[in-house]
Amino acid sequence: MNVLLTGGAGYLGSAAVVALHEAGHTVRVYDSLLYHDLYSEPVDFVRGDVRNEDALLPNLKWADAVVWLAAVVGDVACERDKEAAKNVNHKAVAWLRSRFDGRIVFPSTCSVYGHSDDVATEVHPQEPLSVYAQTKAAAETTLNGDAVIFRLGTLFGLGGQHGRFRMDLVVNTMTVRACTEGMVAVKGGGQWRPLLHVQDAAKAMVVGLCGPVGTYNLVGQNMTIADLASLVVAEVPGAQIEHIEGAEGVEDPRNYRVNGDKAANVLGFLPSRPVVMGIREIKSLVRSGRLSNPSSARFTN
Repeated sequence: MNVLLTGGAGYLGSAAVVALHEAGHTVRVYDSLLYHDLYSEPVDFVRGDVRNEDALLPNLKWADAVVWLAAVVGDVACERDKEAAKNVNHKAVAWLRSRFDGRIVFPSTCSVYGHSDDVATEVHPQEPLSVYAQTKAAAETTLNGDAVIFRLGTLFGLGGQHGRFRMDLVVNTMTVRACTEGMVAVKGGGQWRPLLHVQDAAKAMVVGLCGPVGTYNLVGQNMTIADLASLVVAEVPGAQIEHIEGAEGVEDPRNYRVNGDKAANVLGFLPSRPVVMGIREIKSLVRSGRLSNPSSARFTN
C-alpha cells in the first residue's frame, strides 16, 4: 500500500516510518522540517506545508492511504499561534477529507476530554480546554466518522532511531530533570494522565490502515502526576521530588483517565511498552552523553 505520511519527520512520525516499512508499506513523507535542518531517512520525501494545497494534491493522488500526523502540537505552541493551529489542525484536515477518498488515519488527542472524574470511553462528553484540544476536536468532526481516529494519550519514550526527541512531554521531562538536576518538580500531583509509548502509537498507525473506521482511545497506563514522579525517582537513584506550592504551583486544569478497551477488542491493539520502559530509555539516553543540551529549543514544541 502507498502511504502518505504527513508530519513524518517528527517525534511520532519517525517511529511511524519504521513501523510502516516493517509492515511492508511504501511510505512517502511530507513534512515542512520545522524542527530539522536535514532529513536523511532512506524514504521518499517531499518537503512541504500541508496548508499548501497545490503542493499536497499530487501526493494525495499517489497515495492509497494517508496517515495525517502533521499538526501544531501542544497547548503552548497552539496558544502562541492560534491562527496556524486552526489552519493546520482543523482546516487542512477538512480540505483533506474533501479531496481524498482513501483511508485516513488521524491521530487526535485524549485532551479533548479536558477534565473528568470518570474514566472516559470514546462516547464520553468532550470538554477541550485548550486551543490544541479544540482544534483536534473540530478536525474529528470534519472527518464525519469515515476515518480511523486515534485519541492518543500523552506520548513518552524514544521514537525512531534518527527521529526527533521531545522534552516537553511529562515522562520525558521528569526523567531528564531527575538525571540532570536530581529533582522532579510536581505541581499539584493529583491530575490523571493517560500515557502511551511513542512506538506503541506508531504501531497503531499501521493497525489503523486496515481496521474498521471509528474513534479509538489509545492508552498504555493511566497515572497521576504524583505517582509518575514517584516512579521516576525510584528509577533514578538520588533524585527527589519537589512539591511546588503557591502561585507557581497552580495545577494544570486537565485531569482525565481513558479506557482503551475498544481499541483492544475491535482492532486487537494492545500497547506493550510500560511507562517504566520509557523512563529507562530516557535515563540511558541522558547518561550516554548523547543528549548534549536538553534545553535546546528543537526538543520542545
